[in-house]
Amino acid sequence: MTIGNYFMAQKKKRIDYILHYAQRELTLAKLDNLPITSSTLTFIKDLCDLTKSEPNAMNQFIHVLQRLIEMKPITPITTDDFEPQYIDTGNGTTVTRYVCTRWSSIYKSDNG
Repeated sequence: MTIGNYFMAQKKKRIDYILHYAQRELTLAKLDNLPITSSTLTFIKDLCDLTKSEPNAMNQFIHVLQRLIEMKPITPITTDDFEPQYIDTGNGTTVTRYVCTRWSSIYKSDNG
């Protein structure tokens, strides 16, 4: 067996181990009959394939997924990500504020 084949076999074993572990845990938690279970296992397999089953890479991807679920940006916010909002102050004047289109709790002032 060549070194390359050895490492491929080790990665295959790790994927199988992770999938077996996940299936067992989902069964113990009585979540194995939910419609999302097969999608979860497919996601885990695809994540293993994508990251070569490297735990740090897998965790980084999960962190990105968490941010997407929380509707938080995964890339830096730039000045192009703001649009003006015009607010009537009630005394006949309007104030302009700039709100981030990618994360609505971020604003910028007129001077950037």
